[in-house]
Amino acid sequence: ALSQTFVLIALGYVLGATGIVSLGSSKGYTQFLSWVALPAILFSSMATLDFKGVDLNILVVIIVSKACVMSLMMLTAYVFASQRDSKLSKCAIFGLFTTLTNDVGVG
Repeated sequence: ALSQTFVLIALGYVLGATGIVSLGSSKGYTQFLSWVALPAILFSSMATLDFKGVDLNILVVIIVSKACVMSLMMLTAYVFASQRDSKLSKCAIFGLFTTLTNDVGVG
């Protein structure tokens, strides 16, 4: 999978450098991939997932550890946020930033 990723990156670079794909069309491709193709692939993968192969212990550990990290970051943001800032919104943003990662690759 890693070699396929590098081949696709190199192909995209060559297509852009040679002018085969213009800047305008690359923006369209990016929007299509971000808003249509990748969510469709993710949904398809999750819809056909065989839950018998999922280790629930790992799933519970991930959820508990994310809750702990998010809580700690929200508390830290609340303590260090200045009064002129909206403390609750800062807490939520920092908490989400620390926990929203690429968990799709786990398992």
